[in-house]
Amino acid sequence: MSNEQSKWRSALKRFRKGFRRLKRTGRFLWETNIPRLAMLLLVVMFVGATMVGVIEHTTGARDQFGSLSDAVWWALVTISTVGYGDKVPVTGWGRILTGVLIFTGMGCVSILTATIASVMTARRIKEGRGLEQINFKGHTVICGWNRNVERVIEGIIQGTAQEMGVVLINEKPEEVINEMMFKFRDTDIKYVRGDFVQESVLRRANLSEAHAAIILAEDREGQQGSADDRTILATLTIKSIEPEVKVCAELLDAENEQHLRRADANEVITSGAFSGFLLANAAVAPGVTRAVQELLTHDLGNKFWCTHIPSQYVDRPFGELSAYFRKKHQAILIGLVREEGGMGLDDILTDDYSSIDQFIREQFDEAGENVGKDVGGRIHLTVNPNDEAPIGEQDQAIIIAQQRIES
Repeated sequence: MSNEQSKWRSALKRFRKGFRRLKRTGRFLWETNIPRLAMLLLVVMFVGATMVGVIEHTTGARDQFGSLSDAVWWALVTISTVGYGDKVPVTGWGRILTGVLIFTGMGCVSILTATIASVMTARRIKEGRGLEQINFKGHTVICGWNRNVERVIEGIIQGTAQEMGVVLINEKPEEVINEMMFKFRDTDIKYVRGDFVQESVLRRANLSEAHAAIILAEDREGQQGSADDRTILATLTIKSIEPEVKVCAELLDAENEQHLRRADANEVITSGAFSGFLLANAAVAPGVTRAVQELLTHDLGNKFWCTHIPSQYVDRPFGELSAYFRKKHQAILIGLVREEGGMGLDDILTDDYSSIDQFIREQFDEAGENVGKDVGGRIHLTVNPNDEAPIGEQDQAIIIAQQRIES
């Protein structure tokens, strides 16, 4: 991508962000008393213009108040205290009504402007403190905070073809949040203050309209079990609010993965799970370690991407699709992934019906969810299949490339 294209894309991104902010501001103002005050001001202006216009037109300055539009223009200039002086009432009653209109209009204008200022200030304060209701749709919710949060946000920005809003849910100090939001000031990012295991906090982040939720493992003073327990509980809460939201969770202890799977997490990542592999290969095969680091780092060379497959390659062999990506995009096709049909809650509970199974079922029952319905999907991944393997209609391609391939 050239520098010129990058500049245009950045400018378009800022324009879209500004337009969305303006739209949300308009919606917010409509929910306050501001429309009523504005309507009152218009009524005062039109009533005053009509009365003074009729009096002046019939008994006085007919040349200045020749039509209703002249009277409305005069009332607008008078109420706004601009006072051009191009139209002036000359009759006694006209001047008396003008005085009434001036004081009434100034009062309405003062109340309106003060209300707008107070509403906007209150909203700004609530946003800064993470107490505002989020109106994003199709966004990603990041629950919790650890040293990887900045890389997670970078990955969301670079890994999506269209701009996606990000909502942070945590209890970090305001100065820490403000610093993070300043780093990503060109991204639609919002903050919700609170405990991410609480349903009210998740709903404030508009979870029901979210695309995905990422739960970060918070290592609080070495309380590893407590962090994983919170991750499992948060997953249960999220799935009870909106089963279709994709949940990607991080664990500190790999032994807790089975419980998180039962809670229907779509993706589970164990912190430090690949450290042993990387350290071993750093000693015996350093090239492998460098390659993995490049593929897993956002700002270095090639990366992993998931992209749609052109419709003309459906039902055709894997080898042909591989040649297509290599020839047209200089990309390496390494596998196929698809999300299979959903599964019911009974499918993820164990046969012995342990206490954690009982807890999971109770959570869904309390949320009013039907435990028999589909609550998620299974991700089926095939790495390096045979060249003759057919491409399915629901398949997506996992590739290695320097930049995203627009579908």
